[in-house]
Amino acid sequence: MRRSRISKFLLSVFLIVTLLIQWPGPWANAQNAEREYLESGKLDVISLIEDTISLNYTQFDENGVPYFESDGNIYHNPSSLATRIYLMERLQFPSGPIPKSQWREGFDIEKIGLQHSSKSNYLALQKYIRSVPVIYEDKTLVADLLYYDYDYTYNGLTAKAPFTSAFAQSKWVQATTFLFAKYPSQETYDMVERAMAGYALSLQDGGFAHTFEDGTVWFEEIPLEIPMHILNAHISSLIILQKAQ
Repeated sequence: MRRSRISKFLLSVFLIVTLLIQWPGPWANAQNAEREYLESGKLDVISLIEDTISLNYTQFDENGVPYFESDGNIYHNPSSLATRIYLMERLQFPSGPIPKSQWREGFDIEKIGLQHSSKSNYLALQKYIRSVPVIYEDKTLVADLLYYDYDYTYNGLTAKAPFTSAFAQSKWVQATTFLFAKYPSQETYDMVERAMAGYALSLQDGGFAHTFEDGTVWFEEIPLEIPMHILNAHISSLIILQKAQ
């Protein structure tokens, strides 16, 4: 009975999210207003980005890479590295899809127009990406998963490093989608597919996808032996995966 209620709840949430994404009214108007405000120069965009990241960080290095210190060691949160790439690159977001005939030959961060901060965060993030094989619908895919290199305790339970997170992965899907939109090539297209494939890796196999007995899937923010089913990571994943498609 409880599983049935959860399934119905998730279905309702998914339908609402899908409606919001596909409804061209206030949703589209809000996006257009945000873009116009950013382009108008009335907003200190860098301050906005740093304020967003500072929810978890208070320090940035000379290359604009956010970090924090603990017990004398320096750590990076991979979700914040991906978020900074997304926020910096969206300032130059192109209008409309680009046909495959206009795709670039490749994605070379040494040559293309990535902003300095985006490039630095992209390079820093490579340390936290692991490519792993996953099985999805009887096909073997390669997934690029973000991994944390430090332990994290939540409500008295600790996720031991290295571990993955649906929240961090959603930010990487978001970032790669924007990189593909700005620099369309087979390489950036593959980056999006590998980022999305991370959602097919089960909790038992080192991923974050938890499956209930009735087949319902929940994307876990913190992978623990006893899943906690944190809502925000699951919802943000559904939204970003829908947009990426």
